[in-house]
Amino acid sequence: MNYLPLLLAALLCTPALLADEQRRSSIPESDKGMVVPVSEDTSFGMIVKARINGQDLRLMVDTGASFCFLSEAATKRLGLLPQKEIDAIAASGRRVGLKTGLMKRLELGGLVIENELVGINTALPEGFAGVIDGVLGLSSMKDFDVRFHHPERTLTFWKAGKAPRLEEEMELPLTVLELRGQIQGQQAFGCVVEASIMGKPVPFLLDTGSVGNSVSVPQPLFTELFPDLAKTAGIKTFAGRDFAGVVASSEVRLPEFKFAGETLKDFKIELIPSKEKYGLLGQLLLNHYILTFDFQAKVLRAKSLGTVGELTQRSSIGLTFDLRGGDFFVGSLTPGGPCEKAGLKVGDKLLTVEGKEWKSLDDKAFYALVHLPPGTPIKVRYQRGNEPIAEVVLVLVKN
Repeated sequence: MNYLPLLLAALLCTPALLADEQRRSSIPESDKGMVVPVSEDTSFGMIVKARINGQDLRLMVDTGASFCFLSEAATKRLGLLPQKEIDAIAASGRRVGLKTGLMKRLELGGLVIENELVGINTALPEGFAGVIDGVLGLSSMKDFDVRFHHPERTLTFWKAGKAPRLEEEMELPLTVLELRGQIQGQQAFGCVVEASIMGKPVPFLLDTGSVGNSVSVPQPLFTELFPDLAKTAGIKTFAGRDFAGVVASSEVRLPEFKFAGETLKDFKIELIPSKEKYGLLGQLLLNHYILTFDFQAKVLRAKSLGTVGELTQRSSIGLTFDLRGGDFFVGSLTPGGPCEKAGLKVGDKLLTVEGKEWKSLDDKAFYALVHLPPGTPIKVRYQRGNEPIAEVVLVLVKN
């Protein structure tokens, strides 16, 4: 399920782009923390309800984004005026022009941030229209301790250094990357931890906005670190996406991958055409942990839920999605995969799977589908252009 990893991994910024407004943040004092419910519809990531300049918006929580981004439509509704344009770098390494403005007031429960930087992401894919209004980036979290608890559908904030410890937590050094300059005195940054591939440490950016991915590594970095594996692993190329558009990505199976005390064998990861020197840990992996970010101490505390092994047991239907106006289309096909063998083509509109509408599937329903055993037949109804609606039967294969 590789539809739309936003992967806003890094930003190329220049200083003093916005008006000189003082940024302020506050949160109520509480030992239990301030709990923000996450929407049940998490097919698009962890979505929270925020209030910006007095209006309610739905934002996807994205630790891979340096700061907040709003869709162009949401920005117009709020009456925010773009002030400057900066160069943004997508996970693929491509640069895109990004307009920026300033939010006077951002409220998330009892958390309040004034004069917060916002990017106006005119390239936000069409399929997100009506689902989210933008993303909540690290700049809105960095003043606090933040805990992600996916099974409970909660995001909890404490004052810096106040989040209580959990039993059996593993503490990992958190490298706060300062990413090429600052805007309005706010440093653009990302959070990096170490995982290991075949016993070799590799830095990874924590990216909850990578909603359809588990682990990604820049292909040049992978080839540099594992030249022999890169030659013999049978890398397959397909068309993936980042927020700048379609990019050519690849996938490879690893003999061993380790993160936060858990080991995965025969584990498939994505290789992306980025020149960065770190990989990305996406939502599909991070959902198997309770994660507490202590930005002040530069520590990530991770408690395994004991379910990460499910990632090696998933089945595959062999496609990526293209989202348009809330509908699902075939974005790309895995060569020789179930969808290609069944006769689906890029651009086909996906209507139902096993009698359920594609756009009605939340992450629970989709995970239930991909955890069916390899060899399971799946009925899919689709439409190609203006042709009559058709049905095919896919046979799941090991992911």
